[in-house]
Amino acid sequence: MKNKDIWIIVVVILFIIIGCILSVDKYSEITCKEEVHRIANLELTENNFDTNTKSLLGYSKIEEALKIYLKTYSHDIDVINKVSSDETLKNILSIDNISKDGKEFKTSLPYLEDSIKKYTNSIDELITMSDEKYFNNFIKDYTDSEKCISLYQQLVKEEKISDKFYKIDELNNNKNMILNNLNLSVEALTYLKNNQDGWNIEDGIIKFNSYELLDGYNAIINKITK
Repeated sequence: MKNKDIWIIVVVILFIIIGCILSVDKYSEITCKEEVHRIANLELTENNFDTNTKSLLGYSKIEEALKIYLKTYSHDIDVINKVSSDETLKNILSIDNISKDGKEFKTSLPYLEDSIKKYTNSIDELITMSDEKYFNNFIKDYTDSEKCISLYQQLVKEEKISDKFYKIDELNNNKNMILNNLNLSVEALTYLKNNQDGWNIEDGIIKFNSYELLDGYNAIINKITK
């Protein structure tokens, strides 16, 4: 075989390889855009985001970053909603619970502390992730490709994904109210625990041995937002 023929074969093979690469690149770009569009239409409150990627090459990093972001965001919403609507927490200062768990409150206090920790972690993360600038730059943790970064930012803008995020002011207001109530509940039960000899449950109410103890307890309870 002549050198000229060999070079022709090499050129043909190179064209085939380049064609395949371009085809895969185009397929991956289309797949990536379709996936971004699909997950952009999912409800954040349903917590059903998967992190499996369908596109190839650098496009998979766009998918991965966005899916992990929205899955985390959705999970945090789920956590704060569960804590906010938790019937156990709502009834933690009820006479029934105080009767059952007093006077050490070995169940209620750890439950409160665990709920505060979970709520704080999730609400703080939501506040951070609701910032549009943070959202737009999140892709940079997954790739340094300018092409992928640009496409990610283009797609999330076109799909208006950040419009679904909670307002940071509203999150801060909810955080302050919920944590205020939970911390006051801890304070109230701790007060009862530290003054075990100064109160009893009688006729369905807490009866204190002195007005001083009663006033101290009411001072805490009256701060709780109804």
